[in-house]
Amino acid sequence: MTVGKKLVYFPNIVFTMIRTQLPPNQVAFKVPIHLSKLDIQDYLTNIYKVKPVDVRTMLYQGKIKREPGTNSRYRDASYKKAIVTLDHEFVYPEPPNMEDFNAALEESQKNLMKRKVRGWRIRPDKSEVKPSIPEAKQD
Repeated sequence: MTVGKKLVYFPNIVFTMIRTQLPPNQVAFKVPIHLSKLDIQDYLTNIYKVKPVDVRTMLYQGKIKREPGTNSRYRDASYKKAIVTLDHEFVYPEPPNMEDFNAALEESQKNLMKRKVRGWRIRPDKSEVKPSIPEAKQD
C-alpha cells in the first residue's frame, strides 16, 4: 500500500505537538506506542493535509517515581516521540493567552462555590413541615 492511501475516517489517536529546537521544516510529536512510521505518515497526510518527507521515531521508557509517604515505586507510562520532516517550513502556533484562561477558571470556581453554598442549607425538621393536603382538609 502506498503512503497516504490508508483512509482515516474517525481518528481516535492523540498526537501531542512538542515545542523543540528543531529546524523550521521539522516537527516533534508525542504519539501512542502502537503507531508505526507509516501510520504516522498516513495520519498527517489524511487529517492535516501535509506531506511528510521523513518520519523518525524513538521509544522512551517512563520515569521511575516514588509514592509519597511510602517506599513503593512506580513507573510512568512509556511513550513514543516522532520527529517529522515536512516539505515546507512549519511555524508553531502562538501559545494561548493564559491570563484569559485563568480569569475564566477563577470565575467558574467562584460560581461553583456559590452553588455549593446554596445547596448546603440547613433543612427544616420534618415535624416543622407544613401538613399535606389531606391533613389540612380534616381541620
